[in-house]
This record gives sequence, C-alpha cells and structure tokens, in this order.
Amino acid sequence: MEPDPINCRELEEFAKRCGISDRVIVVPKGGWHEETVLSFYQSREHPASAVMSDLNGATPEQMERRGYTEIKVPVATVDSIIEEYKLPTPRLISITANGAEQNILLGMKGVLETGPDFISPAIDDSGYRAEMAEIGYEFEADYDRGFTFRRGVTLA
Repeated sequence: MEPDPINCRELEEFAKRCGISDRVIVVPKGGWHEETVLSFYQSREHPASAVMSDLNGATPEQMERRGYTEIKVPVATVDSIIEEYKLPTPRLISITANGAEQNILLGMKGVLETGPDFISPAIDDSGYRAEMAEIGYEFEADYDRGFTFRRGVTLA
C-alpha cells in the first residue's frame, strides 16, 4: 500500500525490472482504520516526508512557509485490501506511517486473527511492546527505524 502516485509508479517499474511484477501488487492507497480520505502536508523537497494535517499543530500558512503542500490521500483498511485483492494472509507486515501505526493496526483485525508471522512497525517504544503482546506478538528485534514482533507460539 502506497498513497503517493509517483512512488506507486516507481515501485511498479522496480518490480518489472526485477522480474517480480507478477508477484507484486502496488495498492495506491494509504493504510488506516477505515476507508476515507485524509489530509497530509507533504514536503516539496522530500515527497516521502509527509505529516497528517490533523496531527500537526502548525497552521496551513506556517506549513507553506516550511515548504509543505497539503495533499489528499485515499486510505483503506488492510483487511479491506486483502479482501478486495483476494490475497492470502501476509507473512510479514511492515508499517512506516510516521506515528499512525496504531490506527493502521486497528484496520487489520481480520488479518491479525489469521496471523502474519511478523509485524514490523516503525515507531517508538512508548508502551508498544505491551500492546503488541496483547494481540499475540512477542518482541523480536529493534532496528534504527522501529521494531519487529513475532507471532507468539501457543503450545497445547
């Protein structure tokens, strides 16, 4: 799932060059806990740097002076995308959403029931290990941009 149309084209071209386009589906939407359209501020210098308008305390004028433009981004739940594209449960889910990871997890309750092996959210560690443990994931590793959690094994 990638909300930026330029990044979507680049991902599709990359998959084609690597000979894996038959196994890669680029979904032109962001992840969220419901289907809607959200407002973001996107940096003109660094398009991958986007901040949700609702989470930002600055005024539109302040963001404009800082080099950001407001954009509208279609978003959907991971569950709805899995259903729409008739995909199996992913083995790995990596989420990089600049602080919106928990909202995305709320939109993947169905996926979490069938259980990806790993979830790798790019977030800080403020209480997140306990929240992931509540949904059946154990801390596996940390890295420079977040954490990886492994689905816990239940022994009979």
